[in-house]
Amino acid sequence: MQHTGVTLQILLLLGLLSPGAVYQPFDMISMLGFLILMGTVVNNPILIVHQAASNVREQGMRATEAVRDAAESRFRPIAMSTITTIFGHVPHRRPRGGRARGGRVGSR
Repeated sequence: MQHTGVTLQILLLLGLLSPGAVYQPFDMISMLGFLILMGTVVNNPILIVHQAASNVREQGMRATEAVRDAAESRFRPIAMSTITTIFGHVPHRRPRGGRARGGRVGSR
């Protein structure tokens, strides 16, 4: 659980600084994407630990071997869910229309 704390700290730092780095406001859509990303970052280690515990129980593996096997077997599903989440939020951050700013059409 210690690594999740470090991962969340890095996520918080980069997540709060990145909208300013690309000149986008930290609006409701950004907050929603940020919360979904936090959920993904917290859920991934839980999936690996669950798979490792199953490996130890069902196949009698040693703990280090079970964790390594779990990380290898869960890498692709974790990567795919993370990538699809990121690409799913790209349309929300792209300007649309004539005088669009931050995904919304300007009122002036």
